[in-house]
Amino acid sequence: MKILKRYILAEFLSSLGFGLAVFTFILLLDQIFQIVNMVVSKGVPVANAAALFALMLPNVLSLSVPISVLFGAILSYGRLSSDNEITAVRTAGIKHIDYMAPPVILAAALAAALVFYNLNLAPKTYESFSKNYFEIVRRAPALRLEKKTVAIIGSNRIYFEDRTSDGVLLKVSIYRFTEGTLEPSALIYASSATAVFTGDKVIFRMFSGAFQKADPKAPSESTSLLFAGYNVVIPMEGGAVKSRSLREYTASELRSEIKRLEAAGLASCDRATSIPALNTELNLRIAIGLSPFFFALIGVPVGLLAGKGAKAAGFAFSLAVVFLYYIFLAIGINMSESGGVPSAVALALPNFAAALASFFLWREAFKR
Repeated sequence: MKILKRYILAEFLSSLGFGLAVFTFILLLDQIFQIVNMVVSKGVPVANAAALFALMLPNVLSLSVPISVLFGAILSYGRLSSDNEITAVRTAGIKHIDYMAPPVILAAALAAALVFYNLNLAPKTYESFSKNYFEIVRRAPALRLEKKTVAIIGSNRIYFEDRTSDGVLLKVSIYRFTEGTLEPSALIYASSATAVFTGDKVIFRMFSGAFQKADPKAPSESTSLLFAGYNVVIPMEGGAVKSRSLREYTASELRSEIKRLEAAGLASCDRATSIPALNTELNLRIAIGLSPFFFALIGVPVGLLAGKGAKAAGFAFSLAVVFLYYIFLAIGINMSESGGVPSAVALALPNFAAALASFFLWREAFKR
């Protein structure tokens, strides 16, 4: 029996490893292009880009592992079934549970490890990634300038509609605010502009535009002028402050913040740090961490039932299951953030749906 279990686990791990490589690459593809673009187009040192990639990889694995467990279970049991090895095992009088349970037990161990990682280690790796990225952005501010996105540099807000292939910014607006307030002091608009970055400042060379200077205390005295060319110099020193997102909070920090808000009788400090948002973040990590176990419960009987078709349909079926899983997850997140349903219950919805589906699949597999 031990030999059989080791053989099945070896088959499962082989398929899981293949799936892990494929799905991790797919999930990283967009980030790889962005990192290459940072190095090639924006002059970020290769060593810094490599460090970012290394910090990004663990968090991507927390998403690719569950999908790979599902894919590995379908592929391995599909092969065992199509090669009549399962038939031989059944003929020998071995119970269904004896040859179906090993990957599920392994997936349960993976799920426990993933829950621990999501709650305690993932926030630290994400925080390290954010700090490294923020430092790169501080040193190479060109990364902040994306079209149709407001870039914040000090007390300035920069927005532009598009960028030409040679780096010219089109329809550029620079809003200047009084330091430490939300009161606008000036608006500078230009049909086009170029940005030159130095170590301590960024210079916008603006063309064919208008300059409007506002006086909050005397609006009637606001001035405006048209220009053919105008240089805007924005200091970089101390101009950026990194904020901390919920993804950077460990489980203990999330629970402490929830208790602090409850003790103070506050529903939230703001929408991003409300009690429902904090509970959602906490239970979302648990739900995703547990998903490998439930995906294994689905994958094993599907592989047995699919037989020869598992090799061809395994990848597509895995994506379909994950798509449905994330639909239920999105519904659960909305229910949790609204505060109408307890967060633990709402975020358990996708795993409950997977468990329910696996019940019928296992029952069908036992009939074969």
